[in-house]
Amino acid sequence: MGARACVYVITCKISGTLYVGKANVPKERWYDHRYCANKGARGHLYSSMRKHGVDAFRFVVYQWYNSAEEALTAEKCLI
Repeated sequence: MGARACVYVITCKISGTLYVGKANVPKERWYDHRYCANKGARGHLYSSMRKHGVDAFRFVVYQWYNSAEEALTAEKCLI
């Protein structure tokens, strides 16, 4: 069995848009998202973070899973 992983949801508090992802270490993943937005990375999430500001977003762990494979399956179902 692999390492535990989680599915998380990032919500834009202004637009209500939801972004779903998976991570082994959610705190680090949230840091990575903010860093990428600040560095000009491409993508809908990062563009929105630059437009509204990082503080306009909320990061919440949706659920933990026993493996990365289970988390990936759950993530795909939520998207």
